[in-house]
Amino acid sequence: MPDLPALILAVVILAYWGRVAGMSARIRTRTRTLAGVVPEQRLERFLWLFFVPVVAAWIALPFIAAFRASGSLAVPEAARAGGWLIVRLAAALVAFGLLLATIRCWRRMGRHWKMAVTPGEQQVLITDGPFARVRHPIYGYQILLMLASLGVVPTVPMLGIALVHLALMVTKARNEVAGNRQKMYRQKGTGRARAGARRAAQRRGGGHVKHKTPTDYSYRLPKKAVRAATRMAIASKLRDSQIKVIDDLAFDMPKTRDMVATLQALGLDQASTLVATEKHDVNVYKSARNIPRVTISPVSDLNALAVLTPRQILVTRAALDALKKGDAKKTTTEQTAE
Repeated sequence: MPDLPALILAVVILAYWGRVAGMSARIRTRTRTLAGVVPEQRLERFLWLFFVPVVAAWIALPFIAAFRASGSLAVPEAARAGGWLIVRLAAALVAFGLLLATIRCWRRMGRHWKMAVTPGEQQVLITDGPFARVRHPIYGYQILLMLASLGVVPTVPMLGIALVHLALMVTKARNEVAGNRQKMYRQKGTGRARAGARRAAQRRGGGHVKHKTPTDYSYRLPKKAVRAATRMAIASKLRDSQIKVIDDLAFDMPKTRDMVATLQALGLDQASTLVATEKHDVNVYKSARNIPRVTISPVSDLNALAVLTPRQILVTRAALDALKKGDAKKTTTEQTAE
């Protein structure tokens, strides 16, 4: 019978690196190059030679430990029963949770995810705070996953793999280390060409000139424009006779039946309707929220879209007065400020 914690860990590790392989293949297909898959920096390429065998051993060792009963690659007999078994099973569940957390990070990064770090290119990385010694939360989760693997498979080979893996994960690439902004040497008297900081764009490892940055095209309308659009939408509804004003709308307790009867009496049961109240009324809201094509909102939350979307509007006199007073008060405040 296979060892259950080791088998769970083997499936988690295989799913982790299988997802990485799939995302790398997608980058390879999209870009038609090895950019983002094979490192471009000399230091990372050197680390890559050690990292790939370590990952292969990391994937293989849990499978071997799950199905082998004895030997240096098998889980020790003392760790297969009793309290050690519970600890190993908990570590396997922690590894599964770390896999889910890493998948969430992958989804958040989206198309920005890359296996390697490109010199001078803006990276979606976090290099400060608790991650000052780790490139990204994904790398932090991977270190914890390695430690959880060591807890599930407490063997000498897995310990060696963990030490090598942790050493490689903590090592940073060149462009992830903050450079010195001081002038390299004095301006005159050295016989050399004048030079600035080591991070200048013309030097190896320096920043890119006119580098691409994400652009935010979002736009927020001014408050005056929003209020003007809301007034124009209400005026349009008034011209089309699509607003019905009632004296009051109140219920002692939430009753959808009573709200339906009210809408039927006003001839609003066959059209989409917005019910506008002076302020938030819990009983009115609960009475109308389950009726199809009926929305309810206090007048303070109205905007042009909310007014124009429904076919009809049902508003109380108090709500209409509050809307008029609110516009008049805002207009006076704006004139005073100007």
